[in-house]
Amino acid sequence: MEQLMILLFLVIMGIAVLRHRIKKHLGIDKEEKTGIRIKKFEFWNSGVSVSIMIGLILVFYNSFSILIVSAIAVFVVGHTIQIFLEWKYLKGSRKYLLSFVDFTFLAIWMIAIYMVIYLQII
Repeated sequence: MEQLMILLFLVIMGIAVLRHRIKKHLGIDKEEKTGIRIKKFEFWNSGVSVSIMIGLILVFYNSFSILIVSAIAVFVVGHTIQIFLEWKYLKGSRKYLLSFVDFTFLAIWMIAIYMVIYLQII
C-alpha cells in the first residue's frame, strides 16, 4: 500500500511538472498577462460542471453505475466544450492545447479510478 501511495505521489508530481513545462513552452503565462480572458472560460465551465454533478448526485444517488456513467459524460462534454470555445474564441491563444493535455490526463485518471472501484465491487 505504501508503494502505491508513493507511486501515486510521483505520478501526480510528474503530471504537474509536465503541465508546467507545456504551459511555459506554449507561453500561456504571457497570454494571461496580456489580457486574454482564459480564466473566464475555466470559471464558467467548472461552475456549470459542478452544478450538473450535484444535480446528478441528487437524482441518481441510489444507482452507482448510472451516476458514474453520467459523471463521465458530464466530464467529457464539459471539457470538449471548453476546448472548442478556447480554440474558437481565444484567437492567438494556445490554451486549448493545454486544456487538451489536461483532458487526456484527467480522462485516464477517471478511467483508472472507475476500474479500481469496479474491481472493489466485484
